[in-house]
Amino acid sequence: MITLFLYLPLRILQISIPTPVNLNLNCSLSDYCFSEQDVLRYIYKLRPDKAAGADKIYPWFLFQLKDCISYPLFLLFRKSLDECVVPTDWKCANISPIYKKGSKNKNIPVSLTSQICKLFESVIRDSVVH
Repeated sequence: MITLFLYLPLRILQISIPTPVNLNLNCSLSDYCFSEQDVLRYIYKLRPDKAAGADKIYPWFLFQLKDCISYPLFLLFRKSLDECVVPTDWKCANISPIYKKGSKNKNIPVSLTSQICKLFESVIRDSVVH
């Protein structure tokens, strides 16, 4: 059990954080399993009415090429996990202010990220959870 003391103005909080029991330090990103069919399943789930990200690839484009692009995307995702590297283009986003009625600032930042990166995140999330 780890005990942390937080010093806040006028009072001290004591928080106990349980230590993890089983730490599997030999686990790596290459241990997560997914297949081309998993990639294809998430391409089917893409919403074609959504906007493109910084890479200018629209979801409807990926959906139209789903049979041709699922295997190359699978290889790209697998290589990215094996090497623990995410392409820099996937990290870029278009951030634009959107007016929102009733908000204090009146503008809320909206980030448009790469559709391929969102697809990759969905596949990884599914393989981690299941």
